[in-house]
Amino acid sequence: MYADDLAYVKPLVDDQAEAQLHEDMWLLTKKYEEICLSLNSKKSKFMLLNPSHKTFDLAVSIYGEEIERVDQFRYFGIDLDPKLCYRNHVARITMKCKQALGALCRTVRKWAPKHVFTKLYQSTIEPILTYAMEAWYPSQAVLQNSIERVKKFAARLATNDLRYSIRYISLLDNLNWISLSQLAMEKRAVLAHHYANGRRQIPDNAFVLKSSLDLRQSARASHGLELVLPATSLEAVCSSSVNSVRRIWNELPAEVATTHDLRQFKRLIRSLCCPFDKECDQKSGIHSVLLVRNRTALLYFIY
Repeated sequence: MYADDLAYVKPLVDDQAEAQLHEDMWLLTKKYEEICLSLNSKKSKFMLLNPSHKTFDLAVSIYGEEIERVDQFRYFGIDLDPKLCYRNHVARITMKCKQALGALCRTVRKWAPKHVFTKLYQSTIEPILTYAMEAWYPSQAVLQNSIERVKKFAARLATNDLRYSIRYISLLDNLNWISLSQLAMEKRAVLAHHYANGRRQIPDNAFVLKSSLDLRQSARASHGLELVLPATSLEAVCSSSVNSVRRIWNELPAEVATTHDLRQFKRLIRSLCCPFDKECDQKSGIHSVLLVRNRTALLYFIY
């Protein structure tokens, strides 16, 4: 029998790490042999995540058979790419949502009330856009705008504003909707709230509460629940979604971050202006958040 749905991640920061990689692969095969399982090299893929445009020659094998190297892989419904900018993922879900939105426009919107079209959009199309967005929501403004245009078009269809006479922000207010950039911020803030209140565990070495590290801090300049990243030289960590969660949480006012009740916390978050969402494109009405940063080399295996 073959082991299935396994992932192995390893930072490659020096030549010694590559040797450790091959040793880890050998140990993995031996461990699975002990339970009468084996790794299928023909179905295994690996991806090298690198911040630069340089190419690196890296060969990884299982049982002497080399694993195929790919530049794109879908894992848990998210399309990974070597730069971790999620460009391929954004292109795929926006195309899928535009097709579904066009189908709703040609059928339901012509014959059903507007509130029916709105409910169908919120229950069938928007979940595709927002699935696990706290993990992959891009930092490039151009990708954020590409996602937001789908919701912008849906808002115009729902309000029958096909002449583009109303600004996007006004459309959202009329429909009692929020932008996807704000929704991503809220989801990341809620994730940090779960962790700070002990309701959810975070993988090791992601981030920890600053109060648990015995570090000096000013009570007047913080809310006492700040999150800190472990000391690292990897740019992939500093520019990751985990660090975005940390920044959003640490920027919250003390009266919001110290709110234990989840529903009250969500109401307070909704009433705040996102600190990373202050500028709005006057021409398109689409919000811009952050610019992309460099990533470092990480090796990602999918079995």
